[in-house]
Amino acid sequence: MRVEGVIVDAETGRPVEADVYLDGTLLYAHVRSFAVEVPSGSELRVEAPGYHPWALRFRYKLKEGSRFSGPVRLTPVSKAATDEHEPKRVLGEK
Repeated sequence: MRVEGVIVDAETGRPVEADVYLDGTLLYAHVRSFAVEVPSGSELRVEAPGYHPWALRFRYKLKEGSRFSGPVRLTPVSKAATDEHEPKRVLGEK
């Protein structure tokens, strides 16, 4: 599956420079947007200083040629409860 994203502040909508990881391996450093092929069973993670991490897990079999595109909205650490905020999203079909 191809995943494309623009990384923004969840409150202001302004671009945020972040690092993008696939299964713990750094793919992009200090970027504001990305595009990557993600296999089933993988986790895509976006991290930036001062923000809670954003993660998307691809657990199920994904259709060949499918695409996910949209903004990655990072929540500032100072604006959310730190012990409750670990956004996890699951994408795919059983």
